[in-house]
Amino acid sequence: MTHTILCLPKRVRTLMIVLIGAISLTAVAAEAQSGTAEFEIRKDSSRPHNPYYVRGKVIIAAPREQVWSVLTDCSALTDIVPQIKSCDVEQKGEHWDIRRHKLKSGLFNVTSVLRSDYVHLEKVTMRRVAGGMKVHDGVWTLNPVSADVTELHYEAWSKPNFWVPDWMINKIMRKDVPIILANLRVAAEHAQRTQLSHG
Repeated sequence: MTHTILCLPKRVRTLMIVLIGAISLTAVAAEAQSGTAEFEIRKDSSRPHNPYYVRGKVIIAAPREQVWSVLTDCSALTDIVPQIKSCDVEQKGEHWDIRRHKLKSGLFNVTSVLRSDYVHLEKVTMRRVAGGMKVHDGVWTLNPVSADVTELHYEAWSKPNFWVPDWMINKIMRKDVPIILANLRVAAEHAQRTQLSHG
């Protein structure tokens, strides 16, 4: 198929590449929605402010080192998390940093400042420091299934500092959470294939 595309006129080749890219992105979204990424969303009345609780899990065909590299890369978040429009590291210490996220979801724009604590290759724990979220805490846990496969777990609690209808938050999360998990999987597996091809 690659040889056939290369033989086409330049304008047709460009259109074909764009169409193939669009189909691939649609497939990623459809795969995420179809249950490849396991997830649950509910309200957590056991915590102050009754935040939304999200639990997710995804199996990634890449070693923990590759998943960790993608997961902790601030600059990669804008391609992985639909709501994050920018990520800046404001402070950094040994095994921790403070990041400022600019979030946009629908009509809402929010800045969230989080502290992340790192247990190398095992866990990232996040907690709210400041910003427009009343609750914004979470944890990523990496479990090795084998040398080349990682099970990534996600738990998070969130609630904005302003009123938003519950149905709207639920709808946004149900759309975005599986896509985030699928995007992480795609990014880590792509990085692993690239590394192997150059190795």
